[in-house]
Amino acid sequence: MSKIVVEITYDVYMVDVPEYIAKDIKKYQKSFDKWLYDKNNDHGLWVIVNGKKMAVSFGTQDFVNYLNEYILTKDTPKCFIVDKNPIDVPTDVPKIWF
Repeated sequence: MSKIVVEITYDVYMVDVPEYIAKDIKKYQKSFDKWLYDKNNDHGLWVIVNGKKMAVSFGTQDFVNYLNEYILTKDTPKCFIVDKNPIDVPTDVPKIWF
């Protein structure tokens, strides 16, 4: 397993992922975004106004769940959040921002 940093607005998360995902994390972030914003997808993260999908509301756990359910379907171990807002954020690990 390898660590990545996920930043969402004001929070920073350390996440353990398989090494091959860490090495190409931007690819998996783009894949998540495509899945997340596909209006044909009823993933439960939609903000619905007057019966229409208007926006999404998600967090780091949703990204981790996506990786585990759609990318790592047969892989073990799965991804998981190690820490939220750690005191020291490593600078030598891959980082993504939402």
